Amino acid sequence: MTDMRSSSAVRLVAISAVLLTLTLAISVSGCRDAGEGDVAQTHSDDHDVPAGNEDSGSVIQATDATFDEIVLGSQTPVLVDFYADWCPPCRSMRPNIETVAREYVGRCKVVQANVDKCGKTASTYGISGIPAVYLFVGGRPVDTAVGYREVSQLRTMINKQLN
Repeated sequence: MTDMRSSSAVRLVAISAVLLTLTLAISVSGCRDAGEGDVAQTHSDDHDVPAGNEDSGSVIQATDATFDEIVLGSQTPVLVDFYADWCPPCRSMRPNIETVAREYVGRCKVVQANVDKCGKTASTYGISGIPAVYLFVGGRPVDTAVGYREVSQLRTMINKQLN
């Protein structure tokens, strides 16, 4: 009887460890696209605002209609954050995106594209996990990263192209 309880306890601990590992892996790697069965949620802090002023260090909001002009037509490098309001890692990364926008005024545009509102653009670039950060130079993506990124990682991406 003791061996059965001990064996059951060991199995329960193993199952709990696997579930915890899976939960952590999902939260660290980012979110799935809303098109894969998730229900997109809207929040009062929705980022669907007019395009920002690149000279002020604010993040520029792109849409399918404005992406080509803002990003592909830029004379300076452009860091694009593909995100969704319902994605926790995306929300956590927003302050990092804003910091980089302030630090690189005049040297690099910082743009956000909400995948729920920029479906055509997200599809064009094969965005399947978010947050996804793309660095464009001369209208071409030259560097990409999927998942949460610290400010230092974003700086490294940009500095490789500026130096």
